[in-house]
Amino acid sequence: MNSHFPDRPFAVDQSSRAILAREPSGKAILFVHGYGGNALATWSNFDSLLSDSQLCRGHDLIFYGYDGLYSDTVASAAILLEFLDSLFSTPAHLVNAALPLSARRPADFKYSQILIAAHSLGAVIARWALLMALDQAREWPRRTRLVLFAPAHRGANVVKIALESLSGFRAMQILSGLARFRSPLIDQLAEGSIYLRELQERVDRAVGKSDDHCLLARRVFVAQHEKVVVNLPFSRDPYPISIQESDHFSVCKPERASDRSVEKLLELI
Repeated sequence: MNSHFPDRPFAVDQSSRAILAREPSGKAILFVHGYGGNALATWSNFDSLLSDSQLCRGHDLIFYGYDGLYSDTVASAAILLEFLDSLFSTPAHLVNAALPLSARRPADFKYSQILIAAHSLGAVIARWALLMALDQAREWPRRTRLVLFAPAHRGANVVKIALESLSGFRAMQILSGLARFRSPLIDQLAEGSIYLRELQERVDRAVGKSDDHCLLARRVFVAQHEKVVVNLPFSRDPYPISIQESDHFSVCKPERASDRSVEKLLELI
């Protein structure tokens, strides 16, 4: 029997998806896509490779969906914060809505740990959300771990992302004079933007000299042929692991269980 149920819509807005464990361990991996991305497609093959792994047998795989094109960075982080609050405080409410009646979990079901894997813009949004949670004295951030793929913390060329990941009318919008109005992320993710500087300053203050803090990534994966984001390290994150022959989009799309990104992620669960 498969260790997980097939993927189902997850949460109220239905843009998120989840592959839920039949025998839950109380642990989950939450995937957060980047600019113009898709809850599942951004992470293609992670869904099948991890659900087939014995190490992930009891882990819920949650693929978070949000407006990664037209929303403000901090606003998106605040929405993710609310989602994480729900995952840690009332997870049964979210999970049971995506499960068959016969597999519903008890009302007191809780997550003991959630690994947050985030790509590009998603890395910035996830870190802002964790920072907000700590500033508001939430307890649950200490039960999270961060794994980042091609993070945009040091700046990104959003126009390049749009041209390579979008098509037709949406790509034309990015190049039009209305782009900055329609997609504020063009300026917010620019190298040296006030949003990125403020985030780095706040993270540096919160982390201090610690090398083991929930705001710091446990793994950072970068693309060998990166042309979109700046690969320089952020705060006290570990030095990155380069995924050979990958670019900004394929760095989070492993092909087999033996790929380095899969093996290094599995080391953390």
